[in-house]
Amino acid sequence: MPVEVTNGEFRIAFTPQVENPAIKAIEVIPQGDAASGGASSAGAIRIKAGLSSPFTDSSGQVWQPDSGFEGGMTNPGIGGTPGAFGGAPGGAGPGQGRPRGGFGGSGGSGAAYASPIAIDFGGQRQYVQLTAKALIGVAASDGNFLWQYDRPANRTMGINCSTPIYHDGMVFAASAYGAGGGLVKLTKDGNGGVKAEEVWFSRNIENHHGGVVLVDGCLYGANGGNGGGYLVCLDFKTGEVLWNEKDLDKRRVKKGSVAVADGRIYYRTEEGPIVLIEPSRKEFVERGRFDQPERTDKPAWAHPVIANGKLYIRDQDTLFCYDIRAK
Repeated sequence: MPVEVTNGEFRIAFTPQVENPAIKAIEVIPQGDAASGGASSAGAIRIKAGLSSPFTDSSGQVWQPDSGFEGGMTNPGIGGTPGAFGGAPGGAGPGQGRPRGGFGGSGGSGAAYASPIAIDFGGQRQYVQLTAKALIGVAASDGNFLWQYDRPANRTMGINCSTPIYHDGMVFAASAYGAGGGLVKLTKDGNGGVKAEEVWFSRNIENHHGGVVLVDGCLYGANGGNGGGYLVCLDFKTGEVLWNEKDLDKRRVKKGSVAVADGRIYYRTEEGPIVLIEPSRKEFVERGRFDQPERTDKPAWAHPVIANGKLYIRDQDTLFCYDIRAK
């Protein structure tokens, strides 16, 4: 599409026509030299959306990384690498460094699917989110970047869905597709900034999208991706696996979504059954289960919701409400 360049800049407005549109690359080809009336001597400019370093394709063409696009994002996990953070410059370690590049200007907007949380640390309010490329913290007052931790994010796919967990100055996050879960400890540095230092990282908690909950020092959630999975319990401070449902001959709770209320874990398996679990560091303790009626043939991904003595279960376009108050 022809565009006009003014003062060395040009703008292209994209109007989405289908669900989840994505821009994977942009190539700018000069059409002529206005001063001479002939062909321009400038070469084509190729930009590969979502990358933080140059990319050479099969024909030998070099594509430049993102350099700050406004108001857009790539479509995570479909047809290439998603846009967002370009990692920590200057060789910073996995728990430190400042992000760069990406769609959405400085720092990028590759938010993936995970919801942010608000935390208070060291007298400062900040927002923490597992983005398409990293777990990050930004200041609530002005949006300034505070810290970054890369390992829990599956940076190639960018399909990071689970909400982070904050407790006692530490943040946990996890994703699937070969990634895993990691815990960082936040500390103040000598300049008043915030550092995130890794406490542990484990591939025994590759949480796809069902979420993880923290109860009495234990993390409960599913370990597994598109191929299925099982419920696992890890020690929050050490990452030690306390128990799991991995063995096929006893897998009573497969991959699912999790919520906690009134000292009980409500676990909605991907295949449909809803299981009530008593939290325990020692073993899996089931306190009841039932099958939702009128189950569709789709995987059950919606999280269970508990409010005012009611349990809400959604299956595609149908919502079920159950009275779970003590009798």
